[in-house]
Formats: sequence, structure tokens, C-alpha cells
Amino acid sequence: MPDVDYVECSACSGGCIGGPLTAENKFVAEKNLKLRLARMREHEPADRVKAMKQSMVCEGFPKSGAYVKKLVPRPMMQLDDDILEAMKKFEQMEEVLNSLPGLDCGACGAPNCQCLAEDIVQGKATEIDCIFKLRASVKKLAHGMLELARQIPIDNNDFNDNGE
Repeated sequence: MPDVDYVECSACSGGCIGGPLTAENKFVAEKNLKLRLARMREHEPADRVKAMKQSMVCEGFPKSGAYVKKLVPRPMMQLDDDILEAMKKFEQMEEVLNSLPGLDCGACGAPNCQCLAEDIVQGKATEIDCIFKLRASVKKLAHGMLELARQIPIDNNDFNDNGE
């Protein structure tokens, strides 16, 4: 497919557009891609459109009848088997979610902040998995270390005349 510039497989919700560690907001990127595709389709030769439609037909693919496998929903993940404990975890999840930045950047490994909050409550992740929370924690730790270094002199030669 030498004429193809980009393929979005849509393996996850929203596909790869604006996914983790991308430089553009996913909503802006999706809008720009849709506009670009619409412009490309306006100038598409009729024979190519017909060929593309024919290539989408799957010969021999069962459409109905005995060959179709019944789709069974996967069970939803539960916060806890005990309903009272699940409600407590849900409240904790809401608190954690409100403390997260809400950018849904995916840098933590979760698809969005809500999933990270759920993982934190389930004990599968920690708040510092969020790079923004980690950064704030490191900054607070650095300030604490600096304050401690100012309070406890190690060697008189380490300080200048001003005591710094």
C-alpha cells in the first residue's frame, strides 16, 4: 500500500490518534484527521472509490445462520464482592480521580485518569504512577531536602560568610 500515509487500527477506544505520549491533544488530532480525510475524499477518482468498496467485501463470510457465534459479554470488573466495601472503594476512587490532573495522557499506562483511579483503589497502581503527581512529589521532596540541608550544617567549610 504505497499510497497510504497513515493507518489507524482502532485497537483501543479512539485508536492511536492523540494516544499516550503524542504531541497533540487527541480531540484536535482527530478533528484534523477527519478534515484531511474529507478533503481527500472530495477529489477521489470514482474508479478508486469503487475499487475500495469492492475490496471491503469479504467473500464467504457468514452473515447469519448457524455459522454466527453468539456474542457473550465479558463480566465487568467489580471493585469488591461486598457491596458496602465496593461503595467505599467507589468513594475513594472519586476522591483519587478528583486529585488527578484529568488530562488522560496515558503516560501512567492506564488509558485515562478514571482507570488509573480505579487501579489505585484496587491496589494495582499508586498515585505516583501519574507523572504529574510524581513530579509534585519529587519537587516537595527536593524542597524538604534543601530545608533540611540549611538546618543541619555538615561542615563549616560548606558555608560562605552569610551562612548559606
